[in-house]
Amino acid sequence: MIIKNRYSISFYTLGCRVNQYETRAITEEFIAAGFDIRKFGEACDISIINTCAVTGESERKSAQYIRRASKSSQSVMVIGCFSEYKPEEVGKLPNVYYVGSAKIKSSLVSKAMDILDNKHKLIALSNSNIHEYDNLNIGYYPDSKIRSYLKIEDGCNGKCSYCIIPRLRGEIRLRAFDDIIEEAKRIADIGCKEIVITGIEVSAHNQLPDIIRAINKINGIERIRLGSLDPRIFDDNFLDAIQCEKFMPHLHISLQSACNRILNLMKRPYTKAVAAGNLDKTLTHIPDILLSVDVISSFPTETMSELNETIEFLIYYPISHIHAFPFSKRAGTVAAEMIELITPHEKKLRNDYLICEGNKIRNAILERQIGKTLPILVECSNKNIYVGYTTNYLEAEFESDTDLRYQTVNVKITGFRNEKLIGIIK
Repeated sequence: MIIKNRYSISFYTLGCRVNQYETRAITEEFIAAGFDIRKFGEACDISIINTCAVTGESERKSAQYIRRASKSSQSVMVIGCFSEYKPEEVGKLPNVYYVGSAKIKSSLVSKAMDILDNKHKLIALSNSNIHEYDNLNIGYYPDSKIRSYLKIEDGCNGKCSYCIIPRLRGEIRLRAFDDIIEEAKRIADIGCKEIVITGIEVSAHNQLPDIIRAINKINGIERIRLGSLDPRIFDDNFLDAIQCEKFMPHLHISLQSACNRILNLMKRPYTKAVAAGNLDKTLTHIPDILLSVDVISSFPTETMSELNETIEFLIYYPISHIHAFPFSKRAGTVAAEMIELITPHEKKLRNDYLICEGNKIRNAILERQIGKTLPILVECSNKNIYVGYTTNYLEAEFESDTDLRYQTVNVKITGFRNEKLIGIIK
């Protein structure tokens, strides 16, 4: 569909990498239709807000940005997990003309045109029993020269007691292998150097090791990374795949806790021993790998000694970042019915403590980088200060009078500040 009258549109994305990917795919559909893409906050005809509902704070921020969009846009379309979770609440927000799904986000151009031409309001939530992958695609128009997300699946079949996402995203739907690789080639062709393979449950794709190996063979792609992983994924086939040349030595693990009682209450499908065994095996194969983890603090009935058990577990491993967040009650989940004995004030104190301990682990890792010469893929600059990431996903900065953006340069690490490595060009 090519529009005759050129309309303008802006986008804002909250939440996960999957949302980031989907917003980019939707943006490309509107570019192809002839829309003028505006920065969020600039005056435009219509805005699309891709929302999140993983926590109560995510909902609050989603509603905040919907209201912000209504001040600069004549009409607002809302998609994603918040609109799937609470459609009536979203539909009452100012200038909202479309309340869409978290499961199907393609073909929004025709709906936007109907709103712009006819001012029709629409609540278009999808049936929860969706079995087909929503065929969104990217790579037809230049975007980032550094990093692109590549979505390989949607949905989750997990039964975690605290999580509302399986209900909102639906059951697992896998993207076809050939479609994934063709998109990876398009991403390379438009000049992007790094691909981050992502999905709601990346580990669920039964061809993940083969996907990694195939992308490794694509000219132009220099770095491959993965989204959040189930701690059970580390079989020999997977470990072999992540030792290919272009796969970067960093993994993000959806751990949540390292206390067996809490893992059982969470209905996580592994024990502390299983997680430890798989991480140990990974470190044996890739000694220089760094890890980051998700951890939920203050799960109902969790004691301080149980939180400390998780922290002691993390201290043993090379954890460069802990994505720590306090338990957030989600109506419709099993955990929402559990008795909470931890006050909001205590929740904040515990989560701050977890973050502080995580920073100590990270600083020890940063300290060990001093004196090493590391390859940095440069992403941006501020005058003569350049910033990029190491292969194991540590942020680094250095000075240069030469424009080195989008290049990989060797930097000798001399120190760190504000959780960022500092170095000089070798």
